[in-house]
Amino acid sequence: MTPYERLLLPENLYYAWRKAKRLYRMTDGYINQGELLEFELDLENRLQKIERQFRKGRYKLQPIRPIPRPKKLKDGQCIDRQYYHIAVDDQVAWIAVVNALGPELDNKMPAWSYGNRLYRPAWY
Repeated sequence: MTPYERLLLPENLYYAWRKAKRLYRMTDGYINQGELLEFELDLENRLQKIERQFRKGRYKLQPIRPIPRPKKLKDGQCIDRQYYHIAVDDQVAWIAVVNALGPELDNKMPAWSYGNRLYRPAWY
């Protein structure tokens, strides 16, 4: 099966959603709960929309929105971190792409490499 065929599998898109949802639960940053619930309530249609865009080869990203996230106070003023909100649809789409390409790229990595690998944790 080619990476493109894996990308379009409904199972891949659903798995990408499950991964994204788990990542949202673990994050300590801003989460737009309304957007997350809206995606989940319309899950089947949203995943099909992503799949249709992949089939056409024209996935359209939503704008990245900057969000203030206080880091510390300096002279009575809040210093903000650089922080951005990326739409749930785009997060799910990117995870689906990584799921599809991951096995191909992982096979090309040297055996000693552990950083940022999908199938090789740094611990045993």
